[in-house]
Amino acid sequence: MFSLKVIPVTNFLDYILIFILDYILPYILVGTSCIFVKFLKNKKHAIVVSCIIAHLLKFCCFYTSAVIVWSKYIPYTVNVSKYCFWYNFLYMFPETIIAVVITNSLLRFF
Repeated sequence: MFSLKVIPVTNFLDYILIFILDYILPYILVGTSCIFVKFLKNKKHAIVVSCIIAHLLKFCCFYTSAVIVWSKYIPYTVNVSKYCFWYNFLYMFPETIIAVVITNSLLRFF
């Protein structure tokens, strides 16, 4: 039987915020990254910039979610905004670099 107790949150609003800020909105923003390609003339630079902007927007969603929902689980001796920033940055930065490298390598075929 499926249970919502897997996610340790206290109220229904947290479930909705987690669903929107951690799953729906970030990947919609990554999917709409092609919007930014139209503003630059060089195709290669435009795709790299749009990839970086999309991942930056994804980072903002994860950071907001961490500050709003997950901050209850951060130790009291730690600054919440710094902790959430570094927690999300330490995996979003390498993910962005990998996405840019893979995108650049795939551009050779198009």
